[in-house]
Amino acid sequence: DEARIMDEYADKYLSRLPNFDTQARVFISKELQTYLTIIDKRSNIEPSQHFRLLLTGAKIANDLYAFSPDKVRDSAYLERARAYAIHAINISPRNQVGYLELAKAYVLAGDPDTAIRFLELAADLEPRAREPQIILLKMIQAQGNDDLFRKRWQIARDAIPNFDL
Repeated sequence: DEARIMDEYADKYLSRLPNFDTQARVFISKELQTYLTIIDKRSNIEPSQHFRLLLTGAKIANDLYAFSPDKVRDSAYLERARAYAIHAINISPRNQVGYLELAKAYVLAGDPDTAIRFLELAADLEPRAREPQIILLKMIQAQGNDDLFRKRWQIARDAIPNFDL
């Protein structure tokens, strides 16, 4: 299964990317860029596999932007991450992972308000899922929006027994 292999390969490198020196980051960035090229060329595959490839592409593109050395950081990665995430959402609009990757791209682009809107969509899709609620609440808290924080805190507390940050 090509999507699974790409997921494993990307996770192997992305999890270690922040710990590498600049030269290693540049090398790994080039390796991962080849995966983005593969994803771009895969349009005639089964939708569930395409969905997974798109989510992997969004994660790779976001992380390449976030962890690339400044000299090779390219905002085009964020555009690709957004495009992959939007395409994934179009394939499976009830899956919150696409919304989470889209929100991450907006955070990296310096647009926390838009990120919060997508985090709310993700949290509302599965209100009992703890992680999206926590990410959303921490983001709202960082923005200092006390009214929205209280509203979303209550939603999380109502949906998840013993919820706490």
